[in-house]
Amino acid sequence: MPNGRDRGFVREAPIFLHASSQIAHMKAAAPILVVAALVLATHARSQGTVQNPVEPWSLDVGLNYVTGDFGFEQDTDVWLQMTTIHFEPDPLHLQLSVPFVSISGPASVIGTVGRPSTGRERGLGDVSFAATYKFTNPSSDISNLDFTARVKLPTADEDDGLGTGETDSSFEFSYRWMLGRFTPFATVGYRFLGSSAAYPLEDGFFTTAGVAAPIRERTVGGLALSWREQIVNGADDATEAMVFVSHRLDDRWKVQGFALSGFTDASPDFGVGGLLGYRF
Repeated sequence: MPNGRDRGFVREAPIFLHASSQIAHMKAAAPILVVAALVLATHARSQGTVQNPVEPWSLDVGLNYVTGDFGFEQDTDVWLQMTTIHFEPDPLHLQLSVPFVSISGPASVIGTVGRPSTGRERGLGDVSFAATYKFTNPSSDISNLDFTARVKLPTADEDDGLGTGETDSSFEFSYRWMLGRFTPFATVGYRFLGSSAAYPLEDGFFTTAGVAAPIRERTVGGLALSWREQIVNGADDATEAMVFVSHRLDDRWKVQGFALSGFTDASPDFGVGGLLGYRF
């Protein structure tokens, strides 16, 4: 049975880039790449290639890009730079995410609602805070259940289409279990979206399912499919497929990345992203 230090390393959840706090159609990135990091940690421990870091703080700096028409005649391009700081006093995981957004095209950051113009706008996005409780069995690393509550604050300029001007919140349960080299995972949650005359948004469910596995020493990859209920009455539900990879450079440094493709007007046609993370 692994000791407490090993279990802490296995259960670390370095959130990739919680773009769902800022851009609805990138909801899938966070829970999926958390699983990638968890599988990577487990594999590294089992191979004895990485020692368990005990530092509770970590910092992620990432950059995402998505493009799509989102039901409009012209494509919209969105760049999202996210800085996220994590504090993990086990069994909790607290994170604060500060985004900066650059957008050009007719769609807003939520995709299916238009902006006042199609020109490029840049600025601070909506800051978010999340808290996760890990229901991990202290005697086993085979399966893990987490509960996450999240709130997004209206710090972005809604007139420029960088945010909605409303406070959003969500909760979700995530479950993963190890089957030999493979780790299937699933997330299901519900979001509460602030609504206004400019952004008449609707609450709804979301879910993600996929599988991750070690590719080589210190590297994990996987596939996932995500679905979200429509956020605007009469609009499409969002469905996206994603491939992802996570590589741990050493005890403190990691790199992660993903590419995704959407299948409805509520999803981007294409997206890519990556981050560099450091534990201290």
